[in-house]
Amino acid sequence: MAKSTAQKINELLNLQDKSKADLARAIGVSNQTVTLWCKELDQGGSEPKKDKMIPIAAFFGVSPLALIALDDVGEIQSSTDKAEILRIELDESNSKLKPSFIKSFIVTPSLLSQEIPGVNAASIRYVLAFDDSMAETINIGETVFVDTGINDVISDGIYVFTMNKQSFIKRLQRIPDGSLLMISDNKQYEPFTIPSSERASMKVIGKVITSLSLKRIQ
Repeated sequence: MAKSTAQKINELLNLQDKSKADLARAIGVSNQTVTLWCKELDQGGSEPKKDKMIPIAAFFGVSPLALIALDDVGEIQSSTDKAEILRIELDESNSKLKPSFIKSFIVTPSLLSQEIPGVNAASIRYVLAFDDSMAETINIGETVFVDTGINDVISDGIYVFTMNKQSFIKRLQRIPDGSLLMISDNKQYEPFTIPSSERASMKVIGKVITSLSLKRIQ
């Protein structure tokens, strides 16, 4: 008899010693939502929506197809160790970039966590650097990987954020008075101070963790 999604989620949580709260926090839903996913439909539960299957699968380090199609959780865990990293959709109306031929990346969560300790594959998204303000650190057109589990400037670093209907990839430095210094590594751009009173208008999408450059070979 085929196992339900609720059974698979419960078994994966038990096998990996993770809690419902861990899953809820990682993919940005309420604890109540995960509780409903873990209950059978005839007991008042609910199925995850399709757009949540990828982050759920990434949280467990399995493929979405395996989570949906396979019956045995052991088979799910051993069948594949893959997670899909999707693109962040930003307003890039002023971008000089051509449309990207890359729609997503497939990574191995277990190896990703070894390379970048503490990072959850379910929280990783990517965006293309759409201007030259961070050159040479991040050049225009580079693929920038972002930890979307970080939604506040918790430490100095490079962040992807929006403000006043504009998108930015900038280095942010915290100031003791609560303001932020927005720094472009390209020295042709002047630093800019974001007063503490205007931080509420910022939406931090995530913190940059690494970037990838693709070079065309003739």
